[in-house]
Amino acid sequence: MRYAITSALIIAACFAGTCVAVRAQGFPDRPIHIIVPYPPGDPTDVIARAYADEASKGLGQKVIVENRPGAVGIIGTSVVAKAPPDGYTLVATSLAHVTNPFVTAKMPYDTRTDFTPITMLGRSPGAVFVVSGNSPAKTLADFIRLAKEKPGTMTFANAGIGQMSGLAGELFMKMADLKLVSVPYQGASSYATDIMTDRVNSGVMGLIGSVQHVQAGGLRALALTGPKRSPILPDVPTFRELGFTEMNLVGWFGLLGPAGIPRDRVDILYREAERAVKSPTFQKLLERYGIDAVGSNPDEFAKFISENLDATADIVKKIGYVPRN
Repeated sequence: MRYAITSALIIAACFAGTCVAVRAQGFPDRPIHIIVPYPPGDPTDVIARAYADEASKGLGQKVIVENRPGAVGIIGTSVVAKAPPDGYTLVATSLAHVTNPFVTAKMPYDTRTDFTPITMLGRSPGAVFVVSGNSPAKTLADFIRLAKEKPGTMTFANAGIGQMSGLAGELFMKMADLKLVSVPYQGASSYATDIMTDRVNSGVMGLIGSVQHVQAGGLRALALTGPKRSPILPDVPTFRELGFTEMNLVGWFGLLGPAGIPRDRVDILYREAERAVKSPTFQKLLERYGIDAVGSNPDEFAKFISENLDATADIVKKIGYVPRN
């Protein structure tokens, strides 16, 4: 009788779509680690921690976030590429995942083949080009004029050419025929203060790291890199509106694991991510920073990454960047 009842419960759970443990041999039965290859406070870190809080509830195990910054995300990401393909070690990544192969001469992993896409958590309308709230540049045209008056002396902060901030800055310089001095930092949270205090003249930052400073007046946003304006900064024009039609860079945030994770475990991780992304708490956080919650399935995310790699190759070619060693 006990066997019959247990079997009936298992079958019922499977038909309800909740037979996770049976189909994946009890996965997960221990904490899952998410490596964030950027510093604490970076947009990817903020989103990963919000996701981890939600996912822990549904998975029944702790989801632990660990920061391993360095080399524009390559150091932390390489840890995941070499991890056992069991679904217990993931990486929370962003646009840098598809730009690094084209700006770094010797990569410790293959971006196309060494990872298992899980889901895209969110997508943003891009990053913002900012100056200090005290800067004489009130518009992007003002900044361009000032920069051309002093070629090679004005600076722009960024998180490295592999990040959207560095890529957007290089593309902007190419299109506007400017000579700015690039000042790379480990993450956007590291240079917000330096822009506000005029240690550097400008910078490109994600919405998460900049919007509060813009709204408080410490930073002034001059242009947005994406195809449309952000609802949280509606008065800030896009680069495209201002005549820079090739500037169409959007941000995204997603979860990957090492290549070879069994599909049943990938499906469990995706289903939980889908649930977490739909939670009011997670959506409110992303909405606060003008980011759209996505929750794409693994196949959709894999296709997106492949297309993003191709598009990034074209951009890097346009700016004439030579990969570093």
